[in-house]
Amino acid sequence: MNMRPASHLLLLQLLLLAFAVNVHAWSIPWFGGKKKVLGEVAELDETSLDELLATESISAVLFYAPWSPYSQQALPMWQVVAEKLALSNPPIPVGQIDAAKYPEVRVKHEIIANPTIKLFIDEEAFEFPLQEERTWANAVNWINERTNREQVVTNTEEMDAFLDENPLAVIGLFMSERDSQ
Repeated sequence: MNMRPASHLLLLQLLLLAFAVNVHAWSIPWFGGKKKVLGEVAELDETSLDELLATESISAVLFYAPWSPYSQQALPMWQVVAEKLALSNPPIPVGQIDAAKYPEVRVKHEIIANPTIKLFIDEEAFEFPLQEERTWANAVNWINERTNREQVVTNTEEMDAFLDENPLAVIGLFMSERDSQ
């Protein structure tokens, strides 16, 4: 097969475009992009906590003390929570604040134990129950229950749109809403 140089160039460009679309080359450091990290936990201070709560309708915050062994155990779990909540639609911002360093924050947000997980929804705060085991699964489930993250699809157009936006989805088919509980 004899191809002209312009055809070779076009074919090369198409291959590069296909590679970039499928591999997301713009996020690979070799191509000058920054490596994307799903679900980063924002390290907060007094000001950035107030900004987060003022700008986001939903956010999750871990109040911790570095000297607390329970806080030390919770920090890696909280990173996993952030990764899972980044997959939500829309993603839920996750932050953490050293409550020992900011005593005014402890008082303002009524922090009595370390660590404390709070979910903020439209200026209302919900505290993760102290008696619950602090696992990432429990925390994510608790947050999802309070934010009503279940999505109800009632027709094929909504289903197509949902599947386009969520390549990995768990779908349940119920005869009535009551059956899903």
